[in-house]
Amino acid sequence: MKIILTIIASSIVLLIHTSSIYAALLTFDDQVNGTSSYSYDGDDDGNDDVVFSTTSPMGFSSVGPGPNMSFINEPGIVGMTNLNPDLRVDFTYGGVDNLTFSFAISFTMVENQYGVNFTIYDSNDVILATTHQTAGFTKPDGQNNSDYPEAVVSLDFSGTASYALFDFDSEAYAYIIDNFTGTFGSKEVVSNEVKSRTASIPTLTDYGIILLFLCLSFAGLSRIRTNRVKPCEL
Repeated sequence: MKIILTIIASSIVLLIHTSSIYAALLTFDDQVNGTSSYSYDGDDDGNDDVVFSTTSPMGFSSVGPGPNMSFINEPGIVGMTNLNPDLRVDFTYGGVDNLTFSFAISFTMVENQYGVNFTIYDSNDVILATTHQTAGFTKPDGQNNSDYPEAVVSLDFSGTASYALFDFDSEAYAYIIDNFTGTFGSKEVVSNEVKSRTASIPTLTDYGIILLFLCLSFAGLSRIRTNRVKPCEL
Protein backbone atom coordinates (compact mmCIF):
# COMPACT_ATOMS: atom_id res chain seq x y z
CA MET A 1 0.00 0.00 0.00
CA LYS A 2 2.86 2.39 0.84
CA ILE A 3 4.36 1.84 -2.60
CA ILE A 4 1.00 2.53 -4.26
CA LEU A 5 0.56 5.79 -2.32
CA THR A 6 4.08 6.83 -3.33
CA ILE A 7 3.27 6.18 -6.98
CA ILE A 8 0.06 8.21 -6.80
CA ALA A 9 1.85 11.11 -5.10
CA SER A 10 4.57 11.02 -7.76
CA SER A 11 1.91 11.10 -10.46
CA ILE A 12 0.34 14.23 -8.96
CA VAL A 13 3.75 15.94 -8.93
CA LEU A 14 4.24 14.91 -12.55
CA LEU A 15 0.84 16.36 -13.44
CA ILE A 16 1.60 19.72 -11.80
CA HIS A 17 5.03 19.92 -13.42
CA THR A 18 3.73 19.05 -16.86
CA SER A 19 0.81 21.49 -16.75
CA SER A 20 2.94 24.46 -15.71
CA ILE A 21 5.34 24.38 -18.67
CA TYR A 22 4.37 26.63 -21.57
CA ALA A 23 6.99 28.13 -23.86
CA ALA A 24 7.28 29.51 -27.38
CA LEU A 25 10.16 29.61 -29.85
CA LEU A 26 10.37 32.48 -32.36
CA THR A 27 12.64 31.85 -35.36
CA PHE A 28 11.64 34.97 -37.38
CA ASP A 29 11.39 32.96 -40.60
CA ASP A 30 8.60 35.25 -41.83
CA GLN A 31 10.37 38.51 -41.00
CA VAL A 32 9.89 41.10 -43.80
CA ASN A 33 12.71 43.47 -44.76
CA GLY A 34 12.05 47.14 -44.08
CA THR A 35 9.36 46.71 -41.43
CA SER A 36 9.81 48.47 -38.09
CA SER A 37 8.08 45.80 -36.02
CA TYR A 38 7.63 42.06 -35.85
CA SER A 39 4.70 40.49 -34.01
CA TYR A 40 3.88 36.97 -32.87
CA ASP A 41 0.44 35.54 -32.10
CA GLY A 42 1.06 32.06 -30.76
CA ASP A 43 -2.55 31.01 -30.23
CA ASP A 44 -4.15 32.70 -33.27
CA ASP A 45 -6.63 34.64 -31.17
CA GLY A 46 -6.05 37.83 -33.16
CA ASN A 47 -3.99 39.48 -30.41
CA ASP A 48 -0.22 39.78 -30.64
CA ASP A 49 1.50 38.04 -27.73
CA VAL A 50 4.93 39.52 -28.47
CA VAL A 51 5.98 42.60 -30.46
CA PHE A 52 9.56 43.45 -31.44
CA SER A 53 10.12 47.03 -32.54
CA THR A 54 12.83 49.46 -33.64
CA THR A 55 12.95 53.23 -34.08
CA SER A 56 15.27 52.93 -37.07
CA PRO A 57 13.77 54.60 -40.17
CA MET A 58 15.19 51.74 -42.23
CA GLY A 59 13.36 49.15 -40.17
CA PHE A 60 14.60 45.60 -39.81
CA SER A 61 16.49 43.47 -42.28
CA SER A 62 16.41 39.69 -42.31
CA VAL A 63 19.65 38.97 -44.19
CA GLY A 64 22.27 37.73 -41.76
CA PRO A 65 25.74 36.21 -41.51
CA GLY A 66 25.18 33.13 -43.67
CA PRO A 67 25.21 29.43 -42.83
CA ASN A 68 28.61 29.17 -41.14
CA MET A 69 27.26 29.86 -37.66
CA SER A 70 26.44 27.78 -34.58
CA PHE A 71 23.59 29.77 -33.00
CA ILE A 72 22.11 31.72 -35.92
CA ASN A 73 19.89 30.18 -38.60
CA GLU A 74 18.88 33.14 -40.75
CA PRO A 75 16.53 34.78 -41.42
CA GLY A 76 16.40 36.66 -38.14
CA ILE A 77 15.88 40.21 -36.94
CA VAL A 78 18.78 42.34 -38.19
CA GLY A 79 19.43 45.96 -37.23
CA MET A 80 22.05 48.63 -36.61
CA THR A 81 23.66 49.26 -33.22
CA ASN A 82 23.55 53.07 -33.26
CA LEU A 83 20.20 53.39 -31.47
CA ASN A 84 19.30 53.48 -27.78
CA PRO A 85 17.82 50.99 -27.35
CA ASP A 86 18.62 49.11 -30.54
CA LEU A 87 15.66 46.76 -30.13
CA ARG A 88 12.62 46.46 -27.87
CA VAL A 89 10.29 43.55 -27.22
CA ASP A 90 6.89 43.96 -25.52
CA PHE A 91 4.87 41.16 -23.94
CA THR A 92 1.16 41.89 -24.28
CA TYR A 93 0.14 39.36 -21.64
CA GLY A 94 3.38 39.37 -19.66
CA GLY A 95 6.21 36.90 -19.50
CA VAL A 96 7.66 34.78 -16.70
CA ASP A 97 10.68 32.75 -15.62
CA ASN A 98 13.24 33.04 -18.45
CA LEU A 99 14.03 34.66 -21.79
CA THR A 100 16.62 33.16 -24.13
CA PHE A 101 17.91 34.18 -27.56
CA SER A 102 20.95 33.85 -29.79
CA PHE A 103 22.73 36.79 -31.42
CA ALA A 104 25.68 37.68 -33.61
CA ILE A 105 27.48 40.96 -34.31
CA SER A 106 29.31 42.18 -37.39
CA PHE A 107 32.54 43.23 -35.66
CA THR A 108 35.16 40.60 -36.60
CA MET A 109 38.46 42.17 -35.49
CA VAL A 110 38.32 40.80 -31.93
CA GLU A 111 36.06 38.49 -29.97
CA ASN A 112 34.68 38.46 -26.43
CA GLN A 113 34.85 42.25 -26.27
CA TYR A 114 31.56 43.53 -27.70
CA GLY A 115 28.07 42.20 -27.27
CA VAL A 116 24.66 43.15 -25.87
CA ASN A 117 23.12 44.55 -22.71
CA PHE A 118 19.78 42.80 -22.19
CA THR A 119 17.40 44.16 -19.54
CA ILE A 120 13.94 42.93 -18.53
CA TYR A 121 11.37 45.32 -16.98
CA ASP A 122 7.98 44.99 -15.33
CA SER A 123 4.97 47.22 -16.07
CA ASN A 124 6.25 49.82 -13.57
CA ASP A 125 9.60 50.12 -15.38
CA VAL A 126 11.35 48.28 -12.56
CA ILE A 127 14.29 46.15 -13.67
CA LEU A 128 13.63 42.46 -13.07
CA ALA A 129 16.96 41.23 -14.43
CA THR A 130 19.83 42.45 -16.59
CA THR A 131 22.97 40.98 -18.12
CA HIS A 132 25.77 41.81 -20.54
CA GLN A 133 26.91 39.06 -22.88
CA THR A 134 29.88 39.33 -25.24
CA ALA A 135 30.10 37.47 -28.54
CA GLY A 136 32.86 35.12 -29.60
CA PHE A 137 33.76 32.94 -32.54
CA THR A 138 32.43 29.39 -32.44
CA LYS A 139 33.38 26.34 -34.49
CA PRO A 140 30.27 25.17 -36.36
CA ASP A 141 32.11 22.32 -38.07
CA GLY A 142 34.27 21.52 -35.05
CA GLN A 143 37.43 23.01 -36.60
CA ASN A 144 36.95 26.36 -38.34
CA ASN A 145 35.71 29.61 -36.87
CA SER A 146 32.23 30.95 -37.48
CA ASP A 147 32.10 33.89 -39.87
CA TYR A 148 31.01 36.29 -37.12
CA PRO A 149 31.15 36.38 -33.30
CA GLU A 150 27.99 34.99 -31.69
CA ALA A 151 26.57 33.92 -28.35
CA VAL A 152 23.43 32.82 -26.50
CA VAL A 153 21.76 34.91 -23.80
CA SER A 154 19.64 33.11 -21.19
CA LEU A 155 18.28 35.26 -18.38
CA ASP A 156 16.15 34.06 -15.46
CA PHE A 157 13.94 36.50 -13.58
CA SER A 158 11.18 36.73 -10.98
CA GLY A 159 7.92 38.59 -11.41
CA THR A 160 6.07 39.36 -14.63
CA ALA A 161 7.93 40.93 -17.54
CA SER A 162 6.24 43.73 -19.48
CA TYR A 163 9.04 44.47 -21.92
CA ALA A 164 12.77 44.03 -22.50
CA LEU A 165 15.45 46.18 -24.13
CA PHE A 166 18.43 45.14 -26.25
CA ASP A 167 21.35 47.58 -26.31
CA PHE A 168 24.19 46.30 -28.46
CA ASP A 169 27.66 47.83 -28.17
CA SER A 170 27.85 50.49 -30.86
CA GLU A 171 31.26 49.23 -32.01
CA ALA A 172 29.52 46.08 -33.25
CA TYR A 173 27.91 48.10 -36.11
CA ALA A 174 25.13 45.57 -36.80
CA TYR A 175 23.41 42.69 -35.02
CA ILE A 176 21.11 39.77 -35.68
CA ILE A 177 18.99 37.90 -33.13
CA ASP A 178 17.38 34.51 -33.65
CA ASN A 179 15.66 31.69 -31.77
CA PHE A 180 13.94 33.83 -29.15
CA THR A 181 12.42 31.59 -26.48
CA GLY A 182 10.20 32.51 -23.55
CA THR A 183 7.08 31.84 -21.55
CA PHE A 184 4.53 34.39 -22.66
CA GLY A 185 1.19 34.82 -24.42
CA SER A 186 -2.51 34.45 -23.90
CA LYS A 187 -2.30 30.67 -24.15
CA GLU A 188 0.82 30.49 -22.06
CA VAL A 189 1.27 31.42 -18.42
CA VAL A 190 1.14 35.18 -17.83
CA SER A 191 1.94 35.41 -14.13
CA ASN A 192 3.09 33.24 -11.27
CA GLU A 193 -0.42 33.49 -9.77
CA VAL A 194 -2.00 32.27 -13.00
CA LYS A 195 0.71 29.66 -13.25
CA SER A 196 -0.38 28.13 -9.95
CA ARG A 197 -4.00 28.02 -11.03
CA THR A 198 -3.11 26.58 -14.43
CA ALA A 199 -1.08 23.84 -12.80
CA SER A 200 -4.19 22.57 -11.00
CA ILE A 201 -6.18 22.06 -14.19
CA PRO A 202 -5.11 18.84 -15.95
CA THR A 203 -5.43 18.38 -19.69
CA LEU A 204 -6.14 15.21 -21.63
CA THR A 205 -2.44 15.00 -22.43
CA ASP A 206 -1.62 15.20 -18.74
CA TYR A 207 -4.08 12.40 -17.95
CA GLY A 208 -2.46 10.31 -20.67
CA ILE A 209 0.99 10.81 -19.20
CA ILE A 210 -0.22 9.93 -15.72
CA LEU A 211 -2.04 6.84 -17.00
CA LEU A 212 1.11 5.64 -18.74
CA PHE A 213 3.15 6.35 -15.61
CA LEU A 214 0.71 4.42 -13.43
CA CYS A 215 0.56 1.50 -15.87
CA LEU A 216 4.34 1.20 -15.95
CA SER A 217 4.53 1.55 -12.18
CA PHE A 218 1.87 -1.08 -11.54
CA ALA A 219 3.59 -3.37 -14.02
CA GLY A 220 6.67 -2.98 -11.85
CA LEU A 221 4.63 -3.88 -8.76
CA SER A 222 3.42 -7.04 -10.49
CA ARG A 223 7.01 -8.08 -11.08
CA ILE A 224 7.85 -7.42 -7.43
CA ARG A 225 5.00 -9.62 -6.27
CA THR A 226 5.97 -12.32 -8.78
CA ASN A 227 9.53 -12.24 -7.56
CA ARG A 228 8.32 -12.60 -3.98
CA VAL A 229 6.53 -15.74 -4.99
CA LYS A 230 9.38 -17.06 -7.08
CA PRO A 231 12.21 -14.66 -5.72
CA CYS A 232 22.64 41.90 -41.76
CA GLU A 233 23.68 41.39 -44.39
CA LEU A 234 26.34 41.69 -41.76
